[in-house]
Amino acid sequence: MSNLIFYTVISGFLGGILLRSFYNFGIYFSIFLILIGVSVLLYSLILKKKENSPEIILIAIFIFSILFGTTRYDFSDIYKGEELEQYIGQTEIFEGIIIAEPDYREKSILLTTKIIKIAEKEFSEKVLINVPRGEQFNYGDRLKISGEISEPENFETDTGRIFDYKKYLAKESIFYVMRQPRVEVIGTGEGNAIKQSLFMIKNKFIEAFSRVITEPESSLLGGLLLGAKRALSLEWQDVLRKAGVIHIIVLSGYNITIVAQFLMKIFGFLKPRWRLSIGVLSIVGFAIMTGGSATVVRASIMALLVLFADLIRRDYSVTRALLLAGLLMVLVNPKILVFDLSFQLSFLATVGLIYVSPIIEKHLQFIPDRFGIRTVVTATLATQIFVLPFLLYSMGNFSSVALIVNLLVLPLIPITMFFGFLTGLVGLISSVLAMPFAYVSYWLLHYQLSISKFFGELPFSSYIVPEFPAIIMVLIYAALIFGIYSWQKKNNSLV
Repeated sequence: MSNLIFYTVISGFLGGILLRSFYNFGIYFSIFLILIGVSVLLYSLILKKKENSPEIILIAIFIFSILFGTTRYDFSDIYKGEELEQYIGQTEIFEGIIIAEPDYREKSILLTTKIIKIAEKEFSEKVLINVPRGEQFNYGDRLKISGEISEPENFETDTGRIFDYKKYLAKESIFYVMRQPRVEVIGTGEGNAIKQSLFMIKNKFIEAFSRVITEPESSLLGGLLLGAKRALSLEWQDVLRKAGVIHIIVLSGYNITIVAQFLMKIFGFLKPRWRLSIGVLSIVGFAIMTGGSATVVRASIMALLVLFADLIRRDYSVTRALLLAGLLMVLVNPKILVFDLSFQLSFLATVGLIYVSPIIEKHLQFIPDRFGIRTVVTATLATQIFVLPFLLYSMGNFSSVALIVNLLVLPLIPITMFFGFLTGLVGLISSVLAMPFAYVSYWLLHYQLSISKFFGELPFSSYIVPEFPAIIMVLIYAALIFGIYSWQKKNNSLV
């Protein structure tokens, strides 16, 4: 019964968030849900005298969970950034503080800034500022900004989709942008001290291996190790996208667990509670240091649940952990469920690994498992199958060479990260001593980029699907879920 309640609450809450993301039902819908929920509860109490009625109670729980979901979204949607509305279209002088790690692009830098003052009038409003590359910016810098504030505008992507840029920024409570203003750093060190220290360590580490590894290999390593926002060029990003391996430049959530386990082994001589504390602190610190993307946050929560389950000596259910991670993330920020593509792709890929991998592996026993080849093939196929319908619907990109490129590249990612980590660590002491590790790292990274370039530049490497209806995507996922359930039931392996 506890399992049913758990899944009922989560499905109802997420369903409520999903409905409210597309339509504002208003207060009368909430009142309607309350009346229906109370009526079902009263009916269950009357029926309980005659017979057991767990199904009716679950219906009531489901209704109240939907209400909770819609209400939580309503609270997140109350503030819509109206403080700076009077300044739209005007050129003013602002003061602000950079409140997130600067996002370095090929030709520009994106600065998430909190505007705190305009002509002696105080504010507290987020603005995304786009400035040309050149000057160095850091988290916690105080800026003097001269420019024009505007509202973000939706735009058409290369595949013909309309990207809802306004809602994408709104999920982070950003309702204004500034393009190419004049920016001057007038102060430093005004951010959170812990974040500032972690970002400083991260940047020093990146600088250490960047001194001995050239571009574009250095940028690729920064993404693999630390999710560094020092992006590859647009040309290289396009190559990786066509080759179907654009995901390798984004920090994998798997790294979170590796970091925690590594530190816990080092401190294995301590008592379990102290080891757990170190594991928790390392996971949280690493997640903050790497920018806290949806992939990293999801993996961090799941890794924390693994550690907690080990502490209380309880079995770890990967399904419950995944759902609980999603529930906590959506509870904190309901808008990511619909308007954060990385959140959606991260969970779909994880679902593919959990549920589709065992089915595929049964049919791939002819592939040798030496060097983890079968595992890589299985994981690649599972994630590609489960993510593809959503990718076709949301982005319209289809890579015909993705499978073979992933098979050629992914097995070398762990060893690349290992030598890259040693390069950065030794490089903090001496660039000369780091050269042997840098040499190995460079050629591994160069191989991955070369393979991606070769396949990505083939004329048939990728196709653009102009339109992929939502109903077809839903039907495909319904068929996949039914197939997974049938296979698990047949093999008595329901997760």
